[in-house]
Amino acid sequence: MQIKKDQSGQVLVEFALIAPIFIGLIFVLIITGLWIYNSSQTSQAARIAAHYMAVTGDMSEARDKATVHLQKTMVAAEIGQVSVHQAGDITQSVVVTRMETFVPGLKKLFNPGDGGWTGKVTITKEAQTVREYRFRNPGAFNRR
Repeated sequence: MQIKKDQSGQVLVEFALIAPIFIGLIFVLIITGLWIYNSSQTSQAARIAAHYMAVTGDMSEARDKATVHLQKTMVAAEIGQVSVHQAGDITQSVVVTRMETFVPGLKKLFNPGDGGWTGKVTITKEAQTVREYRFRNPGAFNRR
């Protein structure tokens, strides 16, 4: 005599065991991709600010250009600070943005020195460039 086994719910049970892990992994990958994208855009904004300061010598225009770039390109993040300064012939910019991680533990992964397991991740990028020749040597352009 054979005993017939009922396997009609086996697929559903296996799916119920694996689905949360799979969905969690997909969510972590999406957040990590957003972090990489926002980090890249923050770097680009820092380069834009340093470039405009080096070319125009106008600090407010450099900050405005970087801020406009961030407003157009950031996804699920907020602008923290855009600062531009000059030290001799070098112009430097620092751009800080903040992004929510939504997943416990990712904050610790992205910002290990920052306390806590959940919350916003701070992305800080710096850029520097040499001032344009006309600003370094103004006498060369005043000949008559």
